[in-house]
Amino acid sequence: MKKLLGICLFCGALILAVQLVSNQVIQISGTAYAWEDYGKNCAACHGVIKANPKSLKFDPTKLGTSSTKEIIITNKGNKEEGGPTLDLWIDTDNITFTGASFNEYSQINDCTDPIPYLSTCTITVTSTPTGYGKRVAGLAISSNDLKTSEIILQLSVDAKSPKIKTKPSTVSLSTTPGGTATKTLVITNNGLSDLIISNTFTPTGTDAGDFLVQPVFCTPIPQGQSCSLEITYNPTVTKISTAQIVIDSNDQVKSSVTVKLKGKSK
Repeated sequence: MKKLLGICLFCGALILAVQLVSNQVIQISGTAYAWEDYGKNCAACHGVIKANPKSLKFDPTKLGTSSTKEIIITNKGNKEEGGPTLDLWIDTDNITFTGASFNEYSQINDCTDPIPYLSTCTITVTSTPTGYGKRVAGLAISSNDLKTSEIILQLSVDAKSPKIKTKPSTVSLSTTPGGTATKTLVITNNGLSDLIISNTFTPTGTDAGDFLVQPVFCTPIPQGQSCSLEITYNPTVTKISTAQIVIDSNDQVKSSVTVKLKGKSK
């Protein structure tokens, strides 16, 4: 029969250390325990960690928006008939994030107390992406499970880019010399994150002076919303006028869009 040999030696600050050798020793919260070397099948003499789920995939989100998911930690230590089962201890001071986007995740937990056989605690993970695309990291959890002293869970979230759409793609106007004509240009965000226009709407090109754009800029455009521009054509003589508006934004696919302006006066 496997026996628990250790007893409480002293009480103090939280210390977690596992020595995977004969007479394995663990000291937690000032309590020292030791186990005889029963080999690889010593499941009855220590807690066994199980995480559910084994990975976290957060829903697609907008840049900078936080979302949370929970991981349930269970002590699955095997109990032999008449044998001991020990509490599972989580080293809460060393729950860490690894990987390229480690600093875009955080956690809180209620795993500070020992976890009895078949009992649970919860780790709540928060994702706050600071860059576009798939943000990947790992969550490392240490415990007194002698077979698996550390587990690493995979974390991922997709921070979706904004998507710019302009309608129409070419603005065509006509009037008489000295007259005016106006049309509306609509800029829509079909993406998830806010669309940010980084420049003013200043016509450029051969006949830029024949066109006026109001307003001269748009505030950030949330998902599914639009910004409307009034394009006014005001030629002074009979002519065909051409110009364009360049729209620079944080759309990760089309960072710059050119809208052609065409005017005709006769």
